[in-house]
Amino acid sequence: MPPEKSLGEHSDLKTNNPFRIGRRVILGWYCERAWSGTKFRVNYHRQKELHTIDGVFHLLDGKGPIKTYTGPLETAIQIASDGQGETDYFQFKCWKNHNLHLEFKRLDLVKELNLLATGEHVIG
Repeated sequence: MPPEKSLGEHSDLKTNNPFRIGRRVILGWYCERAWSGTKFRVNYHRQKELHTIDGVFHLLDGKGPIKTYTGPLETAIQIASDGQGETDYFQFKCWKNHNLHLEFKRLDLVKELNLLATGEHVIG
């Protein structure tokens, strides 16, 4: 499924929807090529953000906080031989242009996150 179109001035550009999380997101400048081979690594400046994304899904699933420094998603990115792989919650693909494509495997958790983020639990 292609990313949703932006509502902005350049509606022909593919981007994330700014108002809701869909089935997949594209995260810019989240990954980079490792020093050798075809492997990738998470950009140092984005490690905490990626750890937070991973942690939110663990919390929503009732598994509690992640107890490791990197977390399962970052570890999977580091060990993937071609920049592609999956964890319990995500399928991912790293690109040479530094984009990380994340596809959510647990759409029930995405729905719950959208409900929490928009305040629909509070508003009704």
